[in-house]
Amino acid sequence: MTPAAESTPPSPAEIRTVLGQILTAKEFRASHRCQALLRYVVEASLQGQAEALKERTIGIEAFGRPAAYEPSDDASVRVTASEVRRRLAAHYGAGGDAYPIRIVLPVGSYMPQFVRLPAPAATPSRGQPPDPPPLPAATPTAAAAPRHRPRWAWALGIAAAAGLALLAAILLRRSTVGAAMPLQAFWEPMLASPNPVLVGGAYVPVYGPKALTPTPVHHLRDLVLLPDQFVGGGDLIAAARVAALLARFHHSFRLEMGTQINFGDLRAGPAVLVGYAYTQWREIASGFRYFIATAHTPFGITDRGRPTAWNLPRLGADRHTNLDYAIVSRVWDPDTRAMLLEVAGITQYGTAGAAEFITSAAQLDAALGRAPAGWRRENLQLVLRVRVIARAPARVRVVAAYYWPRGH
Repeated sequence: MTPAAESTPPSPAEIRTVLGQILTAKEFRASHRCQALLRYVVEASLQGQAEALKERTIGIEAFGRPAAYEPSDDASVRVTASEVRRRLAAHYGAGGDAYPIRIVLPVGSYMPQFVRLPAPAATPSRGQPPDPPPLPAATPTAAAAPRHRPRWAWALGIAAAAGLALLAAILLRRSTVGAAMPLQAFWEPMLASPNPVLVGGAYVPVYGPKALTPTPVHHLRDLVLLPDQFVGGGDLIAAARVAALLARFHHSFRLEMGTQINFGDLRAGPAVLVGYAYTQWREIASGFRYFIATAHTPFGITDRGRPTAWNLPRLGADRHTNLDYAIVSRVWDPDTRAMLLEVAGITQYGTAGAAEFITSAAQLDAALGRAPAGWRRENLQLVLRVRVIARAPARVRVVAAYYWPRGH
């Protein structure tokens, strides 16, 4: 190949041929999401649609996110782009394909680059003397005209820059993987299961009038306990948030309520129990370090059975409060032998705030960015302080965290 041919930009047909080889290589064929992102950015670039190479557009067009998709709440595009860079580096490092064109996704950009590599030097045929060594270049004089780099040298420089970009992507991913992926890492034990995730809400026992007509109630004898007909508003919001997140991850789930859930359901696969504190599932959490105790007032969180300052001494009968506490427990349960995630506040406000916390990339990034190494494979409990404004969770922060190995 002549230097002029080496500097010729790759044609769309050549690029699509290389793309097909990459997508069917072993580094990519096991990841449908990486395939989707790389295919989308390459096609958009070839079609001159630079405006489509934005994180939000990629999320909607390539990953099927809804029109209301916000990248600040879902880092899957950024995470997948980093993974694509890693897989490209592994593909090229293993020899890649024999086609002399490389597709590069620079760090910090979704605009791919297409680099034609220089052809290897030709080997002299048998009996043909090798080319003589080049003569040493003459020392230029002050009046000599400046020498221009040949075009093939520019192509070689671009290839070297591409290699450095790939190496930088690998190093950047290694240095930022702990901070960039807490949302996906937190949910990975559930997403790794082939079974649907059970999302279970809790019934809240309430007293209602015996008569179905809206007549005023004047005596306690006119009330009847309704143990399995109502779900707290905060619990419904929490269950909806969890279900929406699983849908964004394209993972199947089923939503059940209260007494529809039995122990066999918990053994069948991963489960998220929402607002468990006042239900039959409270016994599962009673053996954990942090536990919501409601047997005595004030309602609060205990630490290995001991009272803490995380309580609600002024909680009124209407359960309205401007401050709540919640517990998030992500545990490989030894009894069910499945991943169990329990999300519960002292009141419904804490439950809703905790669900917002575990489905928000930004909040998990801030909370787990400095978690101990290996936390992804460990059990964990987080105690959350939830500020309530206008009867809605407003600010959530972690006040305590506990990690322990599986099986302990």
